[in-house]
Amino acid sequence: MVRLRVLGVIDLRRDDGSSIDAVLRQPKRMALLTYLAASDGGAPRRRDVIVSMFWPEADDRHARDSLSAALSFLRRHLGPAAIATRGEEEIACDPRHVAADVAEFLQAVQEQRDRDALLSYGGDLLPGLHVQDAPGFDEWLECERARLRSQAAASPARLAESAAAEGMLEAAAMHARRAAELEPDDEKLLRRRICLEAGAGNRAAALRTYDEFAARLAAQYDAT
Repeated sequence: MVRLRVLGVIDLRRDDGSSIDAVLRQPKRMALLTYLAASDGGAPRRRDVIVSMFWPEADDRHARDSLSAALSFLRRHLGPAAIATRGEEEIACDPRHVAADVAEFLQAVQEQRDRDALLSYGGDLLPGLHVQDAPGFDEWLECERARLRSQAAASPARLAESAAAEGMLEAAAMHARRAAELEPDDEKLLRRRICLEAGAGNRAAALRTYDEFAARLAAQYDAT
């Protein structure tokens, strides 16, 4: 079993705690591993989609050869069962051999285990990673970061509403702050945060939240 962390940090380690530096030093292969691990429900990815995403300039034969070499490399360093295939065209990361924080997060979201989802979500997917000559992956990564961040924000938003319904306004305000921090441009989350802060008796915090948002609107968007 190896442990893959790609939310807010990039790390790959064996059970004994040793870092798998050979994979970490190769951005494209690290990106491929993450793409396989970040599949909803652990569903396999199609080989033709992968080659078009990671080797768009190569002809089909050379792109498939490059993918085969990358998969062999990952199996060599992670274990032969880490990457599974189904037929000729489907490839998956086996969760029995690779424990990925992104997979744990997605499962918690699917099952609406909001506290577990928040524990799994450490930040943006693959922060700081750049893969050369793979614009398809860059596009996927940008969209996936936004999708995961939105899903992460939904968890504290639900926790805030549950706490508010039980009259636990301070806890509700705390969860609302976390939701608004994850999606700072969502005015609905911001309004709810301000209302809960004020409702919890912390009018100064509510006013500060509003002032900070107004200042950011002015600075980033030249808007009032």
